[in-house]
Amino acid sequence: MVVASDPNTASAASGVPMTVAIKPTARLLTQTAYALPGQKLSVPIELTGDPNWQVELKNEFSSLYFSLTLPIDTLTFDRQENISVYKLASVVNGCGVGRVIEPSQLRVELVTSVESPVISAIEVFPNPATEKIRINVGRPGIHQVRLYSLTGTLLSESNFSDTYVDLDVSDLPVGTYLLRFLEKGNTQTFRIIKH
Repeated sequence: MVVASDPNTASAASGVPMTVAIKPTARLLTQTAYALPGQKLSVPIELTGDPNWQVELKNEFSSLYFSLTLPIDTLTFDRQENISVYKLASVVNGCGVGRVIEPSQLRVELVTSVESPVISAIEVFPNPATEKIRINVGRPGIHQVRLYSLTGTLLSESNFSDTYVDLDVSDLPVGTYLLRFLEKGNTQTFRIIKH
């Protein structure tokens, strides 16, 4: 039996099972995205409530709509020219319109130049990752790997001389990180997404 807590609302006993749905919430898991010309943006998002969410992401000129099924999912879209700020505008599931919580604003920074790779044949996988990232150099040597947050905070540093190293990212929050590989004074930087 379900009894209403509001005395002005009717309640009754019923032998039929009732389905209870939970209204959704949505928040972005990063506030900054870095865009290379011609590449899609991938922005992690966290959703609560019952699955199958519809999300609206707005900018000053238009709206983008996404259908999502996972509690931690990714909004993937083409960067629109001259748009640098997006706002998570709404979230809806089978229970109705939900609530957008902070952070809800995304700032897009266009990367206009990238260091030319002076270190060849480096593989970084899987990307996105959940537990470990393998950095495969393919040759022994004196190598260094540093993992940074997007704000530039050094999160970890590893030195290795083998042909590869596995970097544990299981304790990191979901988000985007920068992985910097150093060898003989040369540097190469990779963008890593943690799911």
